[in-house]
Formats: sequence, C-alpha cells, structure tokens
Amino acid sequence: MRKRRNGHAERVTLNDVARAAGVSAITVSRTLRNPDIVSPEVREKVLKCVDSLGYVPDLAARSLASRNSSLITVLVPSMTSYLFAEVMHGIEARIEDSDFSLHYANSRMSQEAEARHLKLLAGQRPVGLIIANVAGEMDNRELMRRLGCPVVQVQDISLDVFDMAIGIDHAKAGATATRHLLDCGYRRIGVLGRFYGTRGERRHYGYRSELERAGCYDPALIEDASGGFTVQSGGEMLASLLNRVGPVDAVLCQSDELALGAVFESQRRGLRVPEEIGICGFNDLEFSRVSVPPLTTIRLPRFDIGYKAADMLLRAHQGRYDGPMTTEMEYELMPRGSTVKVADR
Repeated sequence: MRKRRNGHAERVTLNDVARAAGVSAITVSRTLRNPDIVSPEVREKVLKCVDSLGYVPDLAARSLASRNSSLITVLVPSMTSYLFAEVMHGIEARIEDSDFSLHYANSRMSQEAEARHLKLLAGQRPVGLIIANVAGEMDNRELMRRLGCPVVQVQDISLDVFDMAIGIDHAKAGATATRHLLDCGYRRIGVLGRFYGTRGERRHYGYRSELERAGCYDPALIEDASGGFTVQSGGEMLASLLNRVGPVDAVLCQSDELALGAVFESQRRGLRVPEEIGICGFNDLEFSRVSVPPLTTIRLPRFDIGYKAADMLLRAHQGRYDGPMTTEMEYELMPRGSTVKVADR
C-alpha cells in the first residue's frame, strides 16, 4: 500500500508506519534496528504495519545521518569468470543475514578502470571493500586509503598487503602441480599461459623452481599466447607449442579452461591423454570432474575465501577483528585421469 498524489506513487515513510502503529517514529526505528529492545507486543504491531504498508527503509537518509552507507563493494577483474563467481557466492552467503547490501564492480582487467571505480567509491562512503586487484605498474593503494573503510584484498598471500588480505600461495600451488607431473614420470613439461597477471607469474615461479631442481627446466617450453584463458586459447597454445618445439611429455595449464582446450587439441592430433601427454589444470572448475578424461587440477577454496573475506570485513567494521592481516587458505591437488604414473601407462 502506498499513498498516491496526482497519479504518482509516494514512498511510505517512517512517520506513516508510526501513525498506523500508534507509536513514535523513534520506536519504529528502534524496532527495525534493534527489535530485542522493544516489547514483543510493540514489535508485533510495528512489523505488521511495516508489512501492510510496504515500508522500505530509506538507506540514503540513513547514510546521511550516519555519514556512512550500508554498501559493501566487491571489485573484481572479471564478472564472467567462474573463479570469481564462486568467491562472490561465498561473500553473499556471509552478508545475506546482515544489514548491508552488496555492490559489484568490474575492473575488466584494467588498472585504469580499477582506479576509476575507487575514485567513485570515495563519494559513496562504503562500509568496506573486497577487491581482487589488477596487476600492473599502477599503485592504487592511495585511492583505497581515501575510502576510509576496511579493505580486504583477495590475492596471492606473498604480496604486500594494504589493510587485510586472504588467498593462497600461488607459487607453492604451481610447485605442487609441477612436482605431481614429475612424480608421474613426465620430464619434458611445458606451461601454457605464463604471463597472465601476478597469480600466473607466481605459479610460473613455482613451476620453474621445481623443474630447475629436477634439472628439467627449458624456457622454450613456455607458451604465452595472448588469447586469454579460454578453451579455444588452450587448444591454440598447445598447437603452437607442439609446432614450435615438437613433442612434450606434459603441460601445466594456468586454468582448467586452457587444460580442456589442450585435451581437445591432443585428441585432434591423435595424442593419447595421459599416456602420450599429461595435462594438469588449475582451479578445479565443475567441468574438470566430468571431462574425458577428468582433469588433474589444483582445487582452490573459492567459496571459503569469499566467505572469510566478508567475515573479516564485517568484523573489522564493527571493531571486532583481531585476526592476522594476511590469511593463507589451503589449496588441494586433485589427481585425475589426465595424468598417470609411468608404471600405470
């Protein structure tokens, strides 16, 4: 139910609810903000009027009164990435029972776009920011500082932290995947997608360190096409690598999409996976478990990262966060049918 004047709908106000319930506007406000401090009878009467009138709190007015908004902003490099989608699901699960709302922004892998979003946020007084920073030469930390709110970065835990951060050690994860390929008996091991941001660079560092330790590192086996992390790019990268250097024993791919593309290209060439070429992905996306063969990959706790990032932010906003500034999450190697030990081939 809404009041109407000259055919236009008007917003139901706090005073409208107070008049309908026969209480003061302050009592209505207290009931909505802290229902436990009013009597059950008053609470029931107020909430019944809120429902019948269709009252919606004016968040803009609340923001002006408190000099803060109820917005938590999540700034990610890609809104279509499977990787960030599950992180966002975790954030939503933690926020849904709070009094705050989420605002998503997409930096589209651009530090300039990231900077524009941060400048716009400064005028909105957000409760907090969860950000997966874009790698590059720009330093947007001063823009984050101007927000005056808690900031949680979702990033490699080895990087410098502005406020708080959560993530995995991508160098260790890259080393774990490479060590698995070595343990399987593969020696001529290529990598697809080396130069894709800080996370990719850190994984490559782990890959290189393990191969150098085993005396197998060959920079010619690095394939870094510019097609992005798509299934098509994975096929194109493997084709380019094989055309350029000849047969390889295995490839470590910077994403499961690249790995799936590598499987398809191997099948087109008549190469048996994993007998003639082993393939390892990264991220453990849903299709990785049902592809033919199923993909060996590194599983990231994406939902848990999002949930814990939101929890850190909410507790910091309330002045109750006393945990570490950097929280390292555990990854897991998922050995499947796209790699196999020598004895089993």
